[in-house]
Amino acid sequence: MIPCALSAPVIPSCPPPSPPLSDTSGAGKPYKLPHYKFSPLTFNPDDAQQRGRRMEIKKYALPSKAVVEKIIILNNSCLEHVPDDICQSRVREHLELNGNLIRAVPMQIGFLSCLRYLDLSRNFISIFPLELTNCTQLETLIFSDNPLRCIPAEISLLINLKTLCLKECLLTEMHIGYRTGLQELRIDHNYLTELPSGIGTLSQLQFLSASHNQIEDVPEELCQCTALKYLNLAENKLRTLPSNFVQLLNLNYLYLRSKSLAPLPKELGPFVVKIKNKDVDPSRGTF
Repeated sequence: MIPCALSAPVIPSCPPPSPPLSDTSGAGKPYKLPHYKFSPLTFNPDDAQQRGRRMEIKKYALPSKAVVEKIIILNNSCLEHVPDDICQSRVREHLELNGNLIRAVPMQIGFLSCLRYLDLSRNFISIFPLELTNCTQLETLIFSDNPLRCIPAEISLLINLKTLCLKECLLTEMHIGYRTGLQELRIDHNYLTELPSGIGTLSQLQFLSASHNQIEDVPEELCQCTALKYLNLAENKLRTLPSNFVQLLNLNYLYLRSKSLAPLPKELGPFVVKIKNKDVDPSRGTF
């Protein structure tokens, strides 16, 4: 049975109430709330005792001048919901909401047509918000450390997405769809038994890290990602590599550390030897 991220031991503490919000953080500067030394992993949102001591920051409204800022940073702020004002500006380009208590993303997030960077890591979001696929200008999406189990194929509608980070979730399956612009994919520390379906369509992919999963085989379609420079599949259940692995001519970093990995086929030996940074010995598997 897959462990649930919400069952981790909790520390019944919460920061003191925040000071009054200033009207603005200065012209051209990102609007920020004060940062607290607080992690949602030490907070149980279902604990009535903790709820009684929780700061009421979740009820605030952004100052009038901050509503139109292009950059909003509200990290580690005990927010239970995405503030309504955040989704009212069509000029918003950068939004950080990591380390909060957010369980769901409002459908209004799709109104942020200019959004290019979004960080929702370290929250309690269990369902990927399909409304987010309307943010077609999005280039960087960080969703790590949320109890997500599946990423739908609709993520391919984010046609300008270049960086996708989904580390330390509860992913058991992932569909990448059919798109070509993604350059960096981080899906370490999940429960994936195979690489995302459609991985071979990512012709511009340069960085792939999928360590600490349950992956047993490297699909042949991965070798269609000929722009790949960095590949980390360490701490999986890999047995061998496909024969067409030699097509990854731009590979400079290769990490496959695994107790189950058998010695590589002879035809792959000369190719692997040329890779500068690696933890693989062609004659005996990994170091």
